[in-house]
Parts: sequence; C-alpha cells; structure tokens
Amino acid sequence: MTLLATGISELPAVLPPIVLALLTGLNAAAVGLIALAAFQLATSTITDKLSRALVFVTAAAGICYHAPWVSRG
Repeated sequence: MTLLATGISELPAVLPPIVLALLTGLNAAAVGLIALAAFQLATSTITDKLSRALVFVTAAAGICYHAPWVSRG
C-alpha cells in the first residue's frame, strides 16, 4: 500500500487526455454494472403490486429527504 501511495503521489497534477478518457470510461462502466445489479435485484425481489408500491413510496421519500450534513456541491 505504501508503494501504491508513493506511485500515486508521483503522478503529475494534470493528466493527459487519454488517461482522463480511460478513467471516464471506467467510471461509466462501473455505473452501468451497478445499475444492472440493482435492476436484477429489484426484478427478483419485487414480485407483487404491494411490494412494488412500498418500494416506490420509500424511494420517493428517500429522494425527497435531505440531511443537513450532506453537501450538494
């Protein structure tokens, strides 16, 4: 871990465009895999209309909830 940290600290402040493109692609792939896993979990878990309604209501409440310690950029 120390060698990894030392290697990371030696990177320049401004990365080349090809490295930024690679990191952007990896981030997009990670988001896609997480979305796929969430969709597969939801389709196997939500089997009836009552649980679908409960998931929708709790998701809507979770989206509307705003904790004061969470900064929004």
